[in-house]
Amino acid sequence: MIKKLQKKTNFIIISLVISTCVLMIANGLWFSPDQFFVLAGLLMLIFGRFKNYLKDWTLPVFLLLLYDYLRGILPHLAALPHVNPMVKFGMLKGFIWGVMLQRYLSSDQLLHWYDFVVVFLYMTHFVIPMIISLIFWLNNRKLFKEYMYSLVVLSYLALISFVLFPTMPPWMAAQSGYIPHLDNLYDFIIDYFPHSFYLPSVYQWIDNNLVAALPSMHAAYPWLTFLYLRKVYPKFQFALILYVISIWFTTLYLGEHYSLDIIVAILYAQFTYMIITRRKSIFKKVNYILGNHKLWKAKNDF
Repeated sequence: MIKKLQKKTNFIIISLVISTCVLMIANGLWFSPDQFFVLAGLLMLIFGRFKNYLKDWTLPVFLLLLYDYLRGILPHLAALPHVNPMVKFGMLKGFIWGVMLQRYLSSDQLLHWYDFVVVFLYMTHFVIPMIISLIFWLNNRKLFKEYMYSLVVLSYLALISFVLFPTMPPWMAAQSGYIPHLDNLYDFIIDYFPHSFYLPSVYQWIDNNLVAALPSMHAAYPWLTFLYLRKVYPKFQFALILYVISIWFTTLYLGEHYSLDIIVAILYAQFTYMIITRRKSIFKKVNYILGNHKLWKAKNDF
């Protein structure tokens, strides 16, 4: 009886969160981590799970917000953005994916139904991981912690790249004359969403970083999510991989990323997944190596 009640409660919580996400994105609004944290927190307060929620969620959400803040100030600190490596890699195939896709699928000043679908999907790249985190938390707090901190580790690994190697997205490179004509479709299409309401967010004080393109976090977060979900829901692997590929497609079509950005993102996500899921064996090996090192032994003799 208690388990059935808990399942119903979990279903209500998840349904309300998903409905809110859909409503916000359909109105052209990002559902930011702080907004998600507050909404889920209110639901946990109503259903009597607030204490555990604060304990498990506060630190990772703070670290993710800090990551976005640090990423936002990088353009004021980092070097000029790069563009040639991504263009050269793309031209190995003889074309830039974004240029080709827009040439065949996009029309000047004319929107198609799929343009709205593309932007909608594009905007889910991080809210979906937050929803998955909530589902994990409601059913398996141990898996939640592993997954959530994987998102944190992946974010900060990418931040290092944004510091060392800032890169122009394709639409910016096209505006600067490095590649053939390519529109910033996201900014154009999002203006046609209703924007019928507004919710406050700390992101009004966080700058957007337009030259944080390598790796593509729109590719990295979905791939990391797929790696975790396929373990829990192996029957849905095909549907999951279709979603991931669709997100990758949106980044190319909208002119936000090159194919190289996506490839590097997959490698980052795969590396993060490996070190987090195998952390115990890695720590054991490191301790074994250090424990057999003469300098380490001498240091620990004191």
